Amino acid sequence: MHLNVILSQDSTVQTVFEFTPAGDLRIQMLETYPSKPRPTALNTDATVFQQISDSTTLPPNTVLMNPSSL
Repeated sequence: MHLNVILSQDSTVQTVFEFTPAGDLRIQMLETYPSKPRPTALNTDATVFQQISDSTTLPPNTVLMNPSSL
């Protein structure tokens, strides 16, 4: 799947990600830069974020930002 990470109004990093069967998130973060095209696949250096909860509620004090306001 594709993911666009908006760093600022003029800077977006394009990357790819997947969810593992265990529910973890694998995302290609290394070698991704605003000026580079989106990677075509995950590699062995993909970062893994482990699922720690099944809750769909955001933690207290979480701040969501509208990209258009950056």
